Amino acid sequence: MIVLDSSILVGIIKLEADTAPLVDLLAAEESAIGAPTLLETRVWCAMNLPARTSRWLEEFIDGQGTSVVPFSRDMADVASHAFVAFGRAARHPAKLNFGPRLHCSDLPRGAGAQPSRRARRRRRWPRP
Repeated sequence: MIVLDSSILVGIIKLEADTAPLVDLLAAEESAIGAPTLLETRVWCAMNLPARTSRWLEEFIDGQGTSVVPFSRDMADVASHAFVAFGRAARHPAKLNFGPRLHCSDLPRGAGAQPSRRARRRRRWPRP
């Protein structure tokens, strides 16, 4: 299963060269996207595309059987904690932005907590 990140989807929508192999991979694998990540991607489309939407994105979400994962209050609390502890404003080396914080549900609470390996790996994806 592939968990989708908005930067990957935006790269595909923008037809960035390094995302071409991902389209084939996404067609062959199950995928999931967090509801906030889907919202973030749709907001980007509304702000940056003349049509204010991406036909490809909507067809991909509807047609591929991509699971849209709900986002609970508990998840929002953990993501907020991750922002305070590891976000750009905290000047933490991880410099997490919106998307990676949404995937920090396994993040321990309390002082000295570090971002999960999954959150650190997500930072390696190309950014639009």
